[in-house]
Amino acid sequence: MAEVEEIASTLENLRGRMVELVVRGLASVAPGDLSPLELLTDSYERQGLVHITSRLRAMLRAITSDTRGAPVALLSAYTSLHVFERVLSLEAAASAWAQAIAAGDEDEDEAEAVAASPGAVNTELTSLPAPEQKKLAALLEELARAIEDLVRTGLTSATEATRQKLDVSFKEASRMKLLRLGATLRYVNEEVGRFLAHSEAFSAKRFVFFTHRAWLLARGLAEALAAKNDRVLARLSGTGARDPLPVRSIDVVTLGVFARTVQNTCTFEFRLRVVKAEDPALVGRSLVFGLVFGRKSADITAEAFLHLPQPQKYHPKIFSERMVLTVTGAAIALDERGGGRLLLGPKGTVTQQGKLAGGWEPYLEWQMGPALARARALVPSPLDLPNELQEEVVLADWSCKEDRARATPERRIFAVTAAGLELDAVVSTGADGKTLAGHLEAHAKRKPSAAKPPAPLYGLVHYELGRLVLTPLATLGPDGPLHLMLSNEKINLSALLGSLQL
Repeated sequence: MAEVEEIASTLENLRGRMVELVVRGLASVAPGDLSPLELLTDSYERQGLVHITSRLRAMLRAITSDTRGAPVALLSAYTSLHVFERVLSLEAAASAWAQAIAAGDEDEDEAEAVAASPGAVNTELTSLPAPEQKKLAALLEELARAIEDLVRTGLTSATEATRQKLDVSFKEASRMKLLRLGATLRYVNEEVGRFLAHSEAFSAKRFVFFTHRAWLLARGLAEALAAKNDRVLARLSGTGARDPLPVRSIDVVTLGVFARTVQNTCTFEFRLRVVKAEDPALVGRSLVFGLVFGRKSADITAEAFLHLPQPQKYHPKIFSERMVLTVTGAAIALDERGGGRLLLGPKGTVTQQGKLAGGWEPYLEWQMGPALARARALVPSPLDLPNELQEEVVLADWSCKEDRARATPERRIFAVTAAGLELDAVVSTGADGKTLAGHLEAHAKRKPSAAKPPAPLYGLVHYELGRLVLTPLATLGPDGPLHLMLSNEKINLSALLGSLQL
């Protein structure tokens, strides 16, 4: 474990140095500025990571020589580091799951991965008329070169014209149904806007992550288009998923709520379980229902938006209550892990049906085997996001303690232990982390008691920098979940309505 932490620490330092170079611009880098990167590269070389160090050496030579290929060399090295981080994290996760299973009662041999569905293959791009394909290829080449130029000159050279150019690329990518590229460009443009506005919300790490992702998608799509590779095009464009499955009526309960506030946006994701459906195969499935609200005033708490009536004539707050909900006029976008996303149509309805008849006990059951199988089965790619492979967990007899030594100005870390696992609960130091931090602080002060064990903890786990990262969402008591991210502070509805009229 110590070796993994050392490698992960070096990796994070390397990426941090590369982020600084991109924001500053490679054209303004002096040879002496590269000394920390050279030392970190030496560290990886001593650990035998030849492939990565060869990319890093090529990057350092290109920057020092001020060659035109320096941006490509940096972005390529960043790609190698990202893939290596995913490999490292998946191996560490598989080891952690396997050790916890071996220490418990679960049989590792019973772990089976959910078979991934290949989905539909999108042939729209390769079936475009030749002039449209030529136009798309030109767009992708122009975008890739624009990103490389931005890496060369740095964010300090960015202007509103840069944002307008990115916006044009975003709209054109969306028009051509390059959904993945379009969404990525939107994130890049948002960060450029924050940088130009000198906003405290600007994140250099997020900017470089999505800038690299946009470059990778542009280059990958161009190569797949030239090779007429429909399957790669479908994956890179984000249009290879199966069509949503219509459902006339479905009953669900909410186990947990993920809430996040980023500048002027509030996001909620309700983690649901299907308790009744016309199709028996849907019963027990895990679904996600998401809502996003624009926030014009920082004085309005995120929870206030759950009281706003929706076009389907329901209040989102009912998704946070301990009741069975009947949803009609909806569809489910199934994923390859057996879950899916609930999509509510314009004529859909959401109504409360009362308390869960069978109680909440069945939702306390959880097995590590499938998580282990998925970690072993996944083949990492340069486009993987750390939180894409999320696992729902239910932890009994859990404890937590704040790890102040690993805290940063942006986040606090609570070390959570349960079932032979060690997890990092990462909590924002901003306003949106206040409620969750309060719950974890209270639990950390709790004295262990065999007579009165804590309510099981429900949350999401993903893998990052060789560690299991936990997002706690709720504690599951006999009467249902207590949502750890939602505040119970009084809502000022008059102020909310007033802000909507600004």
